[in-house]
Formats: sequence, C-alpha cells, structure tokens
Amino acid sequence: SHGINHVGMMKRSSHINDKNIIFIVRHVNDLDFMLPIMLYACNPVVIVWGGINNRDFRFNLLKKHGVRVDKLAGVDKTIFERVQIKLLRFLLPITGTGFIEKIQKKSEKKGISSFKTYLAGFDKNEICCVVFDHTINDFVKQLIGIIRDWQPNLQILSLPHGQGIVSNRMTKY
Repeated sequence: SHGINHVGMMKRSSHINDKNIIFIVRHVNDLDFMLPIMLYACNPVVIVWGGINNRDFRFNLLKKHGVRVDKLAGVDKTIFERVQIKLLRFLLPITGTGFIEKIQKKSEKKGISSFKTYLAGFDKNEICCVVFDHTINDFVKQLIGIIRDWQPNLQILSLPHGQGIVSNRMTKY
C-alpha cells in the first residue's frame, strides 16, 4: 500500500490545511510536465490561458481525478478570428501583423478580465499558492500583478521545463 492507490497512482496530498493550489498553464508541454504534480497536490485547480483543446486526454485525466479545469475567456479564438488571422497572414504577411496584434490584444483583455472574475470566486485565505509554467511572458506578468493586488502575500511559483541553468553571452534568462 505504501502511499499508492488501486490504480497505481500516489494518493493525493492532504497537507497545507487542504488549501487550493492554482496551476496556470499555457501549452500542452507545460501541462505534461506539471501533470504529476497536479494529480498529487492537495486541492489543485488548473487554469488554462493557451489554446489547449478541451477534449485533450490530460484534461479528461485531471477531471477524472476530481481536478477542476477551467479556461480563461479569450483563449479559444472564434472561427471568425481564426479565419481573419489566417487570411491576414496569407494576404498581408508583412502589413497584416498590426491587425493580428489587435486581435491578440482583444483576446488578452478578455483573458485578464476573466482572470479577475475567476479569482473573485475564491476565498483569499483558501489558496496555498499559485504555480505558473513560466513567468517570463508579458501576459503572465499581468496575471501576477492581478494576484498581487488580490492577495499580496500569496506565494507564486514558476516550474518551467526545459529551462537552461547556465547563463551565457548568447542567452539572457
């Protein structure tokens, strides 16, 4: 039995007063990397801010194990937005970038607003920490700012995968 349940997985942790741990991910690679941590965390909540398919098998696995998985608004582009971006890239590969950036900024604003509303649904004292895949993205920096305004003392962690540990002249971390 040694901490393993009937399906061969470790039992979910029951430490940290059963507070929620919010995981914020963008890409399937980050979801893959953090999946074991999410499944073992005491009360994990997963927030997606990137275009991961709703039918992804990892989502199903998380939900099967009682993990709440939600997407921020603006993450999934409408069909019109996707067609618009493809046409702009095809017809105006150089000058269309400004229009594409406007579409992206519109989605980003929806995501930021959605995140504020999402956090308002939690009791500040029932969150243990917030875990990001990476914290070097401008959108993530905005999310961190919102978290700091909402709960200044909340612990924020970054668990990047594939990050080099050596800084050199060619790469700045």
